[in-house]
Amino acid sequence: MTRRARELDLSFHPDALALFVMLAGEQSQQIGNELEKLDLYLGGERREVTEDDVRVLVPLSRAAVVFEIGKAIQLGNAGRAIQLIDEQLEADESAIGIMRASIIGVVRNLFMAKLIIEKFKVPTGNYSSFSGSLNRLPESDRAWLPQKKDGSGVNVFPIFLAADNAKNFELAGLQHVLEATLKADQALVTTGLDHRLILHRLIVEIASARKAPARRR
Repeated sequence: MTRRARELDLSFHPDALALFVMLAGEQSQQIGNELEKLDLYLGGERREVTEDDVRVLVPLSRAAVVFEIGKAIQLGNAGRAIQLIDEQLEADESAIGIMRASIIGVVRNLFMAKLIIEKFKVPTGNYSSFSGSLNRLPESDRAWLPQKKDGSGVNVFPIFLAADNAKNFELAGLQHVLEATLKADQALVTTGLDHRLILHRLIVEIASARKAPARRR
């Protein structure tokens, strides 16, 4: 993808890149087609792809909703996350499906990113340095991290995307939230409690763990 984007002289805003990757999938032909659509849409004067550009060209699919819920969770926007979850429930999406597609992975990535930042002091300024630093760690230090399907190293990209927002949480808070998420998932499966209420409470708990932004003086 990056090679073809360079050939077209396209650069992506970080949020736009995350959304594009989520929507375009892993098929190289599909990725190429979507990049060419963006190239034509932007014309010759503008070369940076924004999140709005991606939204204009790609319909809001289930994958996009998953992304939007995850983004709202990372930003501590409980109201937006709950709104999207309720819309999915009204569309007959199962609460367990929402939990496992939109919430568990996001919380886990936030926790792993925060732990990596604090324990290994990995630079988060750009993807190349972050990825390189992680893959240079001793195997014993990265064995617990998610691996690529082809066995070529750590599946870095989802963790890198979470790194910036992970800085807004305390490690202990994220550990507590991860435990609460797993308990909520179990409650969805094993209890008769209202599924909507379980998800709402969890979203509020995650948002509450996020540190308030520092006030400007």
